[in-house]
Amino acid sequence: MRRRKVWQTLAVGVAVTVVTACSNNAQPQTAPLQGATVPTAAPTTTTTNPYAVPDQIDAAYVNRVLAGLDAIEGDIFREVRATKNLTLETIDRITAFHTNLATAEVLINFYQIQMGRNFTGYYETPGNRSTDVVDLIRATSSCIYASAERDNSMLGPDTTGRRPVWVALRPMPVSHVNPTGWGYQYNGVTPSGGPPTVNPCAEFS
Repeated sequence: MRRRKVWQTLAVGVAVTVVTACSNNAQPQTAPLQGATVPTAAPTTTTTNPYAVPDQIDAAYVNRVLAGLDAIEGDIFREVRATKNLTLETIDRITAFHTNLATAEVLINFYQIQMGRNFTGYYETPGNRSTDVVDLIRATSSCIYASAERDNSMLGPDTTGRRPVWVALRPMPVSHVNPTGWGYQYNGVTPSGGPPTVNPCAEFS
């Protein structure tokens, strides 16, 4: 509850609106009649979790996670673009894929600015941006850090194309909002265009 109160406090601060059962009585089995067709059970299908952490985290896996996060953000952006409103529920969805207040605030502030500009320069129904790993600097189950390129051109005609960004991901609880199990520890650019002065994964073993 403390985490939710923190996010709700943030919302006010930025002035947003607000078995299968088993039986022990087994039935006796009878042999099939001669020549009878014995029905076979339907094959069991298994669903592989695309975000399950592999033994070796590689760029392909990180790109899959980043695509999932881009899709989550795309859904939120389309909703805010259509309603021109940023609710507490929307802020909760934003916090579901950010591991700290600073990265969540960046996105919340972006939405507020664009609402004030009536989303000028953005499509009425924006697509998802795309983020692709360029260099995987660190890849462990506790923290992933990479340089990447991000393409925002699907958001609107006035948005920038591909540009370098730096991303760090930390494990987060899986939820219906965020099925990836990862969230942004760091996500953005620096004034110099180079890497952050402090490695965002440095404190995580």
